[in-house]
Amino acid sequence: MLKPILSITILMILFAACASRGPYVPKSEAPSIEDTYHAVLLDKSLKKRIAIDHIGCQKTLNDRLEVFANIRNRKKGDIQVQVQTIFKDMNGFSIGEDSAWHTIFLTSNETETYRIVSRSQTAKDYTIRIREVR
Repeated sequence: MLKPILSITILMILFAACASRGPYVPKSEAPSIEDTYHAVLLDKSLKKRIAIDHIGCQKTLNDRLEVFANIRNRKKGDIQVQVQTIFKDMNGFSIGEDSAWHTIFLTSNETETYRIVSRSQTAKDYTIRIREVR
């Protein structure tokens, strides 16, 4: 009696294993926040402490992308943040030219302008990432 049950169980496991093989459709999700906005805060704690008052870009004379943003400390007390820019092509893909993290020190209610220029002419779009100093 035990052998037929064991055989049936083994056959069910084999059929289940065969049925789960093959290509799969990837999970579809909403676009990343970094693909939607030009500036993102990587730490939730910065949400109430930092403001981006102005953000933009322009082409330089040698057709490279210059990115700028006014970063403001909204609170009393000093804060240090790090800022990085990811340069993207016209389709929104990274061109592999992420900037180094730049540390910015902001005193109470101070605004500082962050500026950076891409190294190549391939950059057409960008995302500025801001995080607390690590």
